[in-house]
Amino acid sequence: MGDGRKKKKRAVEEDGDEEGDAGEQIARFEKVFEKLEGNLAKLMEIDAEELEQKCNPIERAQYNVVLAKAINVLYAMYLKTQGIDPDKHPVAKELERIAKYGDKLKAADSSGPKLSLDSEAALRFLDRSLPDLSPEKKKALKELKKKKSKRQKG
Repeated sequence: MGDGRKKKKRAVEEDGDEEGDAGEQIARFEKVFEKLEGNLAKLMEIDAEELEQKCNPIERAQYNVVLAKAINVLYAMYLKTQGIDPDKHPVAKELERIAKYGDKLKAADSSGPKLSLDSEAALRFLDRSLPDLSPEKKKALKELKKKKSKRQKG
């Protein structure tokens, strides 16, 4: 018996039944495939026109990244069933590229400008920039300031 066969025999004896390992791998593969198939079916049910109308550009881009990742993962799984190592195939680079886009989207979504209005500053600005206000309007402006300060305290 050659060295390679002895090592393989020892590995099989140490790890257990070789067919059992293959059976476990197939079971894991089927479980992942079913989960992916279900999620992909949900994605495919979404109407493109509805997506355009209801989602902002970031959400649409996230949808496209998820769809691209699902397709490439399915292809990588297919390659694996054909005995081809997906890590050495161009699909691995494509998955990396998709992951980078996903990271960019996360950064854009979280660091995007969050616009808010500082109402106290706006009221001060209005008070000082409009000296011709009638007494009623000045009184209304002061009441707005009071309401705003009460909301912040309470």
